[in-house]
Amino acid sequence: MHTLLITSAVVIGLFVLVCVLAGLAALYDLIFYPHGHEVSPEQVRAELQRILDGVEQWAIDDLTSGSRIKDARLEAIRQRLAQLDVEFPPESKGHYCGSKRIEVIREYVRELEHETAG
Repeated sequence: MHTLLITSAVVIGLFVLVCVLAGLAALYDLIFYPHGHEVSPEQVRAELQRILDGVEQWAIDDLTSGSRIKDARLEAIRQRLAQLDVEFPPESKGHYCGSKRIEVIREYVRELEHETAG
């Protein structure tokens, strides 16, 4: 019984610690970057390309779970990407979202390539 209580206390303590650290990180971000982070269209395009290439399994999470972006248009892209699983539900079990997600991402890549080329 003691082992169960100790294990529970450790798990709860770690959960509280993670929550406190996440709150502090969010507060830091809010204080030092109230309008969002400076991110270039090239950086967003490169992240989107990593998602398309499948270079990193969690690339979409890296982009969508990050901090706000100062450029409102790039922030809108980031927010839409975070909702693609709702907009295009998975077609089969175990997938993030439907295949139309790839077309949305490709369109953003083309748009950002056109913008940065000009």
